[in-house]
Formats: sequence, C-alpha cells, structure tokens
Amino acid sequence: MNKSDKITQELKEEQKQHFKLALAIKPLNTYPVQGMTQEQTQLFLQFSAMPEEVPEELLTILKSVRLFQLAHTRCAVASMVVHPLVLAFIVDCLSDGNPGIVTLYIHAIQMYMSKNNLSEFTWECMYKLFPMGFPSRETCELAWRDQKIDGHNGVDIVLGYKPTSGN
Repeated sequence: MNKSDKITQELKEEQKQHFKLALAIKPLNTYPVQGMTQEQTQLFLQFSAMPEEVPEELLTILKSVRLFQLAHTRCAVASMVVHPLVLAFIVDCLSDGNPGIVTLYIHAIQMYMSKNNLSEFTWECMYKLFPMGFPSRETCELAWRDQKIDGHNGVDIVLGYKPTSGN
C-alpha cells in the first residue's frame, strides 16, 4: 500500500468514526418540550387541515424562502422525503430563523424515519415525533452545543453521510 492509499484509508476510517459518534447524538425530540405558542398552534392547525397535495402556488412561495430551500436541500442530501408543510412549519414557527435549529429538527426526523422504516415523513409522523410540543429556543441552542464532535457538527455528519461501496 503506497502512502496515498494509506492516507485515503485513514481518512475513511476517521469519517466512519465521526459517523458512529454522530449517530449517538440525542435527537431533538428527546429533549424537554414546552407547549406551543398561540401562533404555532394556529399555523399547526391550519397546515393540518390543508389537503394532502400542496397547492402549486404555495409550493412556489415556499421554495422562494431561503431557509426552506436549505431544509429541502438537507432532506434531499439525506434521501429523505418530508412533506413540504412540515418543513415550512419548522422553518416558520420552530427555527427562529436559525439554520442550525432547522438541521436539528431534520436530524430528529431522519432518525424517526430510519427507526420506523418510513419512506416519507408526513403531518401524522410529526404528531407522533413531537406529541407533547416542541423544544424551546434555549433547549435547541443547548442541543446544538451538545451535538458538537471534534470541531464538527454531528448532525451534519449524519445528514450528509453517504456510504461508499466497499466500506
């Protein structure tokens, strides 16, 4: 094995180790929650009452929002199908405009989908994942600090991990 192959192998081993550490991250839905605010409750009920198929006009508006684009892309990178209104609710009501908080919610969704062998995450799944409410902003900030791994963001490692053949 030449020096280049050895370095490549070491990098792959380090990536696997980081991924294993990242999988141990406590998903956001396991942190303490608070009840929804009146605004969150209203939007949650409005989104819940919408038809399964999101109107094209609304999708166009959602796709023009930068944080929604980020959430949608993060899901695509992880090969996750998440209902657009779930992402919109996370972006609009739960994230306070913080991309890190959006990523934490997507991480919790990814773990839930994996655990339950789901091909799609819907509103019904959202009820089951967060039955008692959602973590406060302060709790989300604590969760963000807790998920740091050796100078990296563990949830980013989990979301972006794609096993290569031969591993």
